[in-house]
Amino acid sequence: MFGTQVALVYGESLDQEWLYVDAPAGRGWCSKQYLTPITVDTKNPADELVLLSPGWPKVPTGYNEIVEIFGKPGKAVCSAGRVRLPAPLKLSWADQSVRVLACHKLLEDVFTNVFDQLYHKNLWGYLKTTGGIYEPRTVTSSQKTSTHAWGIAIDLNPHENPLGAKPVMNERVILVFEDHGFVWGGNWSRPDGMHFQYAKGY
Repeated sequence: MFGTQVALVYGESLDQEWLYVDAPAGRGWCSKQYLTPITVDTKNPADELVLLSPGWPKVPTGYNEIVEIFGKPGKAVCSAGRVRLPAPLKLSWADQSVRVLACHKLLEDVFTNVFDQLYHKNLWGYLKTTGGIYEPRTVTSSQKTSTHAWGIAIDLNPHENPLGAKPVMNERVILVFEDHGFVWGGNWSRPDGMHFQYAKGY
């Protein structure tokens, strides 16, 4: 069902053993034994609550939190993770498809869950190409370190979504990423419709 994902409880079954939940994987009935209580940061009660698996890292806000959680950019751990895709995905810069992408070690399960959801929700066809996840570089036209340098961001369909252009991305694809804590660059003042990152305020 939902594994060990954190979930909000909306109702309860007659036998008191199953709960109806709204989890990152979707809504449905789930056995109590798989649920983990939600904890709210009392120091920041107004913070947005992101429903994530207990084993997944907190979504950082700003540079300092990114470094606190994921370390310095470009380190070995930033590309030590492996995302095994449920189907081949074509690279945007080469005439070949891949089944594995490198990412930050801490985000292996998060990225894998995202792609599994996209596949099982019949959204895979909307993924034409990928620019990849890990790449130690700065943001285009900037000296700011890219979230790709931590292995916590991915570019999808870059040829359809050049930086600054009107984004072209399926809304259901965006929702799956956002349900897993990702921020979509298509909502930025200078749109980056290809870009999804596991970080806010950066």
